[in-house]
Amino acid sequence: MSRPGGNPDFIKHKLTTDRPEPLTAKLTVRLPQSMMDKLKAVDNYPEFVRQCLQDGLDKLAKVISFSLSQRQKESMDIASIVTELLSNVEKASVGILIKELFEKEIIEAGNFTKKKFFTFVEAVRTIYSKPKIKDIKPEELIAKIEDIKQETLQPILDNIFIGHEDEVIRQKWINLLESAILGYPIHPRYIDALRLLDGIDANVLEFMYEFRQRRNRLNNYEIKTELQKRKIENVTEEMVKDSLSNLVERGLCDVNTLQGKPRYSDMNSENIYISEFGRKFLYIVGEKSSE
Repeated sequence: MSRPGGNPDFIKHKLTTDRPEPLTAKLTVRLPQSMMDKLKAVDNYPEFVRQCLQDGLDKLAKVISFSLSQRQKESMDIASIVTELLSNVEKASVGILIKELFEKEIIEAGNFTKKKFFTFVEAVRTIYSKPKIKDIKPEELIAKIEDIKQETLQPILDNIFIGHEDEVIRQKWINLLESAILGYPIHPRYIDALRLLDGIDANVLEFMYEFRQRRNRLNNYEIKTELQKRKIENVTEEMVKDSLSNLVERGLCDVNTLQGKPRYSDMNSENIYISEFGRKFLYIVGEKSSE
């Protein structure tokens, strides 16, 4: 029969520990039986497991600490790079803009390599030279950038940081950022389409649009010749067809149909035209005049 009021000496007999923190949490881990057998052979194996876990956590903490210190070291180089790249005149605008982008954490310095940062600075310089951007004060420009939805801004910045080797593609990402800054609605489809184009695709699309403004009849040979004029090497008929196929697949071009079926199955530019979406796309990723 239990004693009324409980055991008055309970405090004297309760379990105590000299550990800095009591062992109150539980962890269940499934192990192979062979590993469990080896553990049980270790004297006081629960304590052995706890010590192994602690050692692992200590090592992880050191790795994280080292990574953070490396990021801090890289971020310290940013000021010198900006100073190196920008003229005194530019520091009053581009430099302020870059500084604000980092201070407001629109861009995180830890995500940069030196190469990416050079690419980024050059992109900012290009944007700030745009006719519709150059007269905007840095603080106003920052406010406009902050107004861009994150799901729109982040993929654009990511692709600018990549530093595309193809100048046409690189410029189109910069133009897309300009459009976003100027308040044009940027549907995710524009971003997806640009991400899936290469330099040849972009050149073919531009040429087709320009050509159709002047003349109607176009063939693959003319596209091939134009690509060669644009210093694209080793252009083949298959490359042109692949590019046309990609443009159609992205919805940037339409194929003339006859009785609901494509007139040709070999991607002949004679019966391929810029779609309505393609025209909008070219405007959004194109150069903006000052008018």
